[in-house]
Amino acid sequence: MGRNCVITGCSNSHHTIARWKASICPIHNTWCGTLPCDCPFPFQLFPFPTMKKDKVARTEWMKRVNRKAWFPTFESRVCSKHFEDGHPSDKNPYPTLHMGYLLSDSQRKSVRKPPKTRLLPTVKKSKQDSSLQCLPGQFNDSRASIPADEDEKQDDIMEGHFSTDQNTDKSCTVSTYICNNCLSLEKQIKALKSENILLKAKVKLQESTFDCKVKFINTCLANDTSVRTYTGVPNKNTWEALYTFVLPYTSKMKTWRGVSRVVNRVRRFVHTPNKFGPKNRLSIKDMLLLTLMKIRLGLLNKHLADMFEISTATVSRTLTTFIKLLAKCLRCLIFQPERSIIRHNLPQSFQSTDYNKVVAIIDCTEVFIETPKDPTSQCSTWSDYKHHNTIKYLVSITPNGLFSILCRRDGEAEPQTK
Repeated sequence: MGRNCVITGCSNSHHTIARWKASICPIHNTWCGTLPCDCPFPFQLFPFPTMKKDKVARTEWMKRVNRKAWFPTFESRVCSKHFEDGHPSDKNPYPTLHMGYLLSDSQRKSVRKPPKTRLLPTVKKSKQDSSLQCLPGQFNDSRASIPADEDEKQDDIMEGHFSTDQNTDKSCTVSTYICNNCLSLEKQIKALKSENILLKAKVKLQESTFDCKVKFINTCLANDTSVRTYTGVPNKNTWEALYTFVLPYTSKMKTWRGVSRVVNRVRRFVHTPNKFGPKNRLSIKDMLLLTLMKIRLGLLNKHLADMFEISTATVSRTLTTFIKLLAKCLRCLIFQPERSIIRHNLPQSFQSTDYNKVVAIIDCTEVFIETPKDPTSQCSTWSDYKHHNTIKYLVSITPNGLFSILCRRDGEAEPQTK
């Protein structure tokens, strides 16, 4: 690429000027273009007018260049040999000379018409004519061997040839332009057809993967056994009730993007949408199913990403977001029931032993966390038993397995018990 003249048939470019500067001036015996050589440059390259400064002139230049499916770039130039004044002037601001095609009457102005090319007719010699030999002195004129009638016919043919040859140059130019245009259109059609085939293949592949994903989700939620196996929810009706209960909380749910991107910003818009950011690839039901499968089965994030046709980063963000959401909306399920209710629902193993008065089972548990940056936090969260940084919880569980009290190490209960 480079700054070249865009007129058809013109080879002037900045490379030509560079070669001229690299040559020796025969007059001043020094490098051309350097002092004391004051010879003018062989030509100058002028850029196209910009859209902001002169949109009309830019359009007229493009029209006079007359190149199909072409638009000027930053490097496009027109040399001074195509301007009547040697440069764009107020009187002649547009290129008109040596444009590489025939100008119309409105564009030509005072440009001289190119000379017409006249071709002599070619007469095929017959065998009889080739057999005849002109002896010296017998025929002074080569037309003497042709009868008078044939001579008149030949003159008519020659006159007809010259009369029809007046528009030869124009017809050849038009036919050549039409053929080139057809070839370019044919190439574009072939390229579009190949692109169409590739797009159809991509759409078909996406539809097949989407069908597999929908089929897998429908299999997980097909019956009570599948729902209990994959999610831990007792039956399908309970799953639907849980989904209906969680759905209103997701209207303004913000997807987890990391600690550095979680900033409490005040948005002072009069009309704001219910939810910001890009659209999630997973539906709310898919997110709930993925979270419960992670909690129930303990699958790897890569395994879940392959099952739901998403990335591992999306799985991680979805788990963090939905676990926080479930902790907020299902907080009401952690409560301390009445003692009469607990004793009425004691398991059979507790009723037939000396533990029939048990109300709660207290236990401590630990949850792994990332290593804090603060040294004090590192020391306070380190567990010699787990050999890891953890958060310690004190939990109270009823005999039938219901969490009634959840208390962190700092002593705050979640929620407040009666």
